[in-house]
Amino acid sequence: MKREDEPAAVEKMAMRLENLGEKHALHVSGQELRLCINNSRKAIRAYQEALQVLKVCETECEMACTALRRQYENNYLDARKQLGKVLAERLFPKLNVGSKSDKAPAAEA
Repeated sequence: MKREDEPAAVEKMAMRLENLGEKHALHVSGQELRLCINNSRKAIRAYQEALQVLKVCETECEMACTALRRQYENNYLDARKQLGKVLAERLFPKLNVGSKSDKAPAAEA
């Protein structure tokens, strides 16, 4: 069962408890469960919204990194035209495109 489906299952249980009647000892538990269900649904919605925001931010970060690399290359090419290859390479060293985790040194055993 998915987490998104759990509140519906608990809601069925709460309905059964409330149908027992107000005089039954578990009737109050049904009302408490409904409060918990509402809080759970709010939390699930907030989590899903946060995931969407995270995906948007990751996409924007990738786009910014791409634009930065493109501009770096353009600056290198402009410097190479005006200053020559040796000085341009000194001013704009080659970029390593790999992630930081790929470059991390291996832990010694």
